[in-house]
Amino acid sequence: MPLTSKELKARFDAARSVARAAGQLARGFLTEPQRLQITSKGPQDIVTAADLAVERLIVQDLTRMFPDDSFLAEETFTEAGSETSRALWVIDPIDGTGNFAGGRSDWCVSIGFMHLGEPVIGVIDIPSMHEQYAALRGWVRPMRTGTQRRAPNDDGWAGAPLLRESRGTGAPHRSVASTSCGGA
Repeated sequence: MPLTSKELKARFDAARSVARAAGQLARGFLTEPQRLQITSKGPQDIVTAADLAVERLIVQDLTRMFPDDSFLAEETFTEAGSETSRALWVIDPIDGTGNFAGGRSDWCVSIGFMHLGEPVIGVIDIPSMHEQYAALRGWVRPMRTGTQRRAPNDDGWAGAPLLRESRGTGAPHRSVASTSCGGA
């Protein structure tokens, strides 16, 4: 059964709030670099204690609000059959972990939501820039300016190009925005 627009809006608002809290949690690790506990999970691929803590926060908070939803998260959390789920959260707790661990600002928290196999919500929180970009299919809200406008095209994704052009300086912001919002 499809989610109602009210249920989707509740998930959109939750994703924005949880992404903001997750970004703040990650920033806390940067004040004490010894807490990062950097480990390798493959060639040129690392994970930190911050990745794990942020992912845990996101999954726990969203599960509390939406207990029937499924999760696909980069570091540790994937539910069986999640790809075919009616309501699926897709999480990259710290996109740009290498930059994050190196103390650079080119990283973000990315939370996407798929409904019936279609991407409908994308939130990118960039704590180092105090910016958040969020899209709900048919609407776009660049959080830095606080403005909101209706997407003008028929498919409802006019917001995706705006997100791809976010003010982030690194590829993580552009690629996550594109992926979260159904872009190529």
